Amino acid sequence: MSAITSVAQSCTFIWRKLKAAVWLIIKGCHRQGDPSCTYLETYTCGMPIVGCNNQAHQGILASNNAGWAVKMNDIKGIADLIISLNNRRDEIKTKSLNAARFAREHTFEATFERRISHCVQVLHQQSS
Repeated sequence: MSAITSVAQSCTFIWRKLKAAVWLIIKGCHRQGDPSCTYLETYTCGMPIVGCNNQAHQGILASNNAGWAVKMNDIKGIADLIISLNNRRDEIKTKSLNAARFAREHTFEATFERRISHCVQVLHQQSS
């Protein structure tokens, strides 16, 4: 079992014990398309993310539905969304479970293997 899987299982256990608690991570308005793994680190603990609609976050949300995106620099939009989530706890729970599942499917080992396979594929295409 990888360390990431172990942490994800521990966080899932904690979530089940704290059913009344709402955990939510608010990511700053990242302008980069690659936010240095901060999304995955957050998802590992089963925490959905309220973030900006940058390229990386939009891509993850399109395939995983583990959070919410607002327009870049829209601080009022972020605040309004967070206020509205107070009455949408089932949605938070669903996205939290999606986040933990996404993290389990994207461990360091699995991601590294996919990246190497892609590099080998590109190399073979270029040498053909």
